[in-house]
Amino acid sequence: MLIRRFNREQGIVMAVKNQNWMLFGIDTSELARNWKSSWMEFLWGEDSPLRNRFDDKIKLFSEDGIEICQSGNRVDEGDADIGAVVLPDSLFLERKLILPMMNSADLQTILVNEVVASSPFAPEDTSWGWSRELSDKEQLIIRLVLASNSNINEFLISKHNDLDLKQTEVWARVDQNWVVFQGFGERIRLSRYTKRLIRVAILTFSIFAAMLLSIGLDATVKKIRLDQLHDEEELIREQASRAMVFRKRLGQANRTVHAVNDLMKQYPSPRFQLAQLTSLLGDDVFLQEFKINGNKIRLRGRAKDAAKLMRRLTDEKSYANVSAPQAITRLGNSGLEQFYLDIEIYDEASK
Repeated sequence: MLIRRFNREQGIVMAVKNQNWMLFGIDTSELARNWKSSWMEFLWGEDSPLRNRFDDKIKLFSEDGIEICQSGNRVDEGDADIGAVVLPDSLFLERKLILPMMNSADLQTILVNEVVASSPFAPEDTSWGWSRELSDKEQLIIRLVLASNSNINEFLISKHNDLDLKQTEVWARVDQNWVVFQGFGERIRLSRYTKRLIRVAILTFSIFAAMLLSIGLDATVKKIRLDQLHDEEELIREQASRAMVFRKRLGQANRTVHAVNDLMKQYPSPRFQLAQLTSLLGDDVFLQEFKINGNKIRLRGRAKDAAKLMRRLTDEKSYANVSAPQAITRLGNSGLEQFYLDIEIYDEASK
């Protein structure tokens, strides 16, 4: 069921175009007008789903009795604090129009001109309204109703004097459709509906803002955490870089130590070898010559028993080999023997 209502005081709407806003051959002002009309239709149209949900209930007084309606539909539950009176058929006129599909703004212009042309009442005494249906041929079936404002007031005073006429709406029934005559008490219902729309819009905006705030806070927290992880990554990279430098230095130090060890193996400490020989040689042995070259030692000296000395040195675990490059010779009646010994120091790396 589609219902529309308009003020009886409206004059003829003249479409005056002072300026056309053309974009690629398209009149953008016409698009803006259609866009505005669509939103007005969606929010305040009698057949709007929002109007059906948030509009007030009406207590409808007719010759058949009292019934409760909401957006032109009868409801079986609830009560209403707003009243409406149904005009009898004898107090209004009806015209039926078949029009092509158009927006509500253009339709209103056509209907205003039709009222001016068809109303038998004076313009200031004319109240009117209309209902709309969609035919099977995708056309608009318009039922236009006209009534005298003075006749309506006389009917209300005579039949419903107990009602507050300033807050009472005036309706008419045309082919099972309800039409509201504006200019009576329907402004109260429209004001309440507008306030509900505002509250719903505020609530919707608040929920949407809360969702955006929640998403924003979550994104902010994640951004802070990401920055922390980035800082930790930079710190770890810096520490890893320093660790790599230390590792490189440690490697260089290890190579230096290995080189020193290799050098010490090639050239053992003569002091250590002299100390070891001192502990191995007896008091009856003295050295005349000591040479060391790498892990080889050349000894020349005198002893009472050179063969025994050679065996003692051979038994030493740190010496790999002990040999006599020259024969042991006795030195006259001195009781001493001349010896020449080559000692090869045991190499731990070759073990």
